[in-house]
Amino acid sequence: MADLSHLPDTGFRNQTSFVMPSDQWERMNRHISMYNNLKNLIIEVEKLYRHLCTAPSEDALVKNGTHNGHPYEIVSFDREGRNYDGEVRQIIDLVGSLKDHIKDAWKETGLPMPSPKPWEDLLNNDNSVAIVHDLWNLNKHGSLDRPPRSGFIPRLSEGAIEIGNSLGHVGGGSANDTLVLVGGEFGRALFVGPGGNPVPCRVRVSVLDEHRNTKGDFLDICCRAISGWNRVLKTFPNDVLEIKLT
Repeated sequence: MADLSHLPDTGFRNQTSFVMPSDQWERMNRHISMYNNLKNLIIEVEKLYRHLCTAPSEDALVKNGTHNGHPYEIVSFDREGRNYDGEVRQIIDLVGSLKDHIKDAWKETGLPMPSPKPWEDLLNNDNSVAIVHDLWNLNKHGSLDRPPRSGFIPRLSEGAIEIGNSLGHVGGGSANDTLVLVGGEFGRALFVGPGGNPVPCRVRVSVLDEHRNTKGDFLDICCRAISGWNRVLKTFPNDVLEIKLT
C-alpha cells in the first residue's frame, strides 16, 4: 500500500474507499444528463439538416393524362409520404432550442458563468441565429411579445422541392446536363443524371419579412446559424461538441 504518512490528516487516511457526498453525486448526474441532452440534440440537428438538403428523388410521382387530345405527364412529390413542412418546423425547434440547452449544460459544469454570455452575444450579433430564434418563438407562441431580434418578423414561404442537378455537379453530370426520369413501381419515379446516378432533391423554402420581401433561403440561413452555435460550443471545457453538417 502506498505510504500516505506525508499527507495531512483529512480523516480519510485509513479508509480504503471514498464515498462521494450525495449533493456532489446529484450535481455530477445533472451535468451528465444535461451534456447528453445537448449531445442528442446536436445529433438530431445533423440528421434532419442533411435530410432536408438531400431529399431522395424517389419521392417523385408521375401522373399521365391528356388535354385536348395531347398527352402530358405531371411530376409531383409524395407530400403525404413525407411531411416537408413539418420537418422544416422541426429543425427550427431544434436549432432554436440550442441556446437554452447550451446555457443549462454550462450551469451544470460548475464553472463561473462567462461575461458576456456567449449565447446572448451570438443572438445579438448574428442575424442568421436571430432569424431562426424568432421563427422558433413564432412557432411556439404564434406571435412575438417583444421586438424581433432579427429586426423583422420572419415568415416562411411555401416550400418547394428543387432537383439537385443545379446544386453542384451531382448525378455524374454538370449543371447544364439533362436529367432523366426513370419509371418505378406504383407510379413512382427516379431522377438520374448522365452518369446514371440518382440525383438528390432539396427542400427550398424562403424566409420572408412582414412585407413579403425575401431575406434568403431558409436552409442557407439555418446553416449559418448552426456555424454560429458551433463557435459557442467551442467555448465549452474540452471543446468536444460540434454540429457537423457534412
